[in-house]
Amino acid sequence: MSWQTLRMNLNTLARHDVFENTTLAASVAQRLADRAQVRQSWVYPYQLLSAWSNLQSGVPQVIREALAQAMEYALENIPPFHGNVVVCPDVSGSMKSSDNRLSQGGDQ
Repeated sequence: MSWQTLRMNLNTLARHDVFENTTLAASVAQRLADRAQVRQSWVYPYQLLSAWSNLQSGVPQVIREALAQAMEYALENIPPFHGNVVVCPDVSGSMKSSDNRLSQGGDQ
């Protein structure tokens, strides 16, 4: 299983009780936190944050910590920015409103 496939199937592995075997869980964690594999996979930190945020309760702490470590390594995969960077957050009223008809399937 590739590193990316492993990352995307952590909940599936937990559902099938793979992590009940602590040796196997430690092995998966070691692989997830392997700096070389993180670099080779070209995964970005937001992808790992998404995976970490969506972990189900059956995924052990050792796996969660490995993903956190992988997030640190994934920072190295972000290409450098040349020149100026401008951040423009949308602070309009629509961004603060809880009324979002599109996400609720309604018409605007």
